[in-house]
Amino acid sequence: MQCPLTPYPSYYGAVERITLPLLQVLAQFIAHPDVDWFGYRLAQATGLRSGSVHENLIRLENAGWIEARWEEAEHEEPHRGPRRRLYRLTPLGLREGAPLLRRRTRTLFLGQQELG
Repeated sequence: MQCPLTPYPSYYGAVERITLPLLQVLAQFIAHPDVDWFGYRLAQATGLRSGSVHENLIRLENAGWIEARWEEAEHEEPHRGPRRRLYRLTPLGLREGAPLLRRRTRTLFLGQQELG
């Protein structure tokens, strides 16, 4: 079944566009499903700029693939500055995101084998 607002089949959930930065952010959640991520940590892990990370966090949250909550100062690791917005992979994100990531990155690895 095709969603009328996007060219992607319904198995992509509500994610509008599948881009390389989205896959990079999603890969961190899939690789570490029990980690509470925040924007700066994801930017460091992916090498993406903060704006790109946060744009993709919004898209993944809107799709229901990740959930967000505000950091509780007394229960989290200490740091200076305002409370952070923490993100965690949802069961839906794991169920729909992991196969998507495998499909989209398989050709990258196949291409590397041909070059190497």
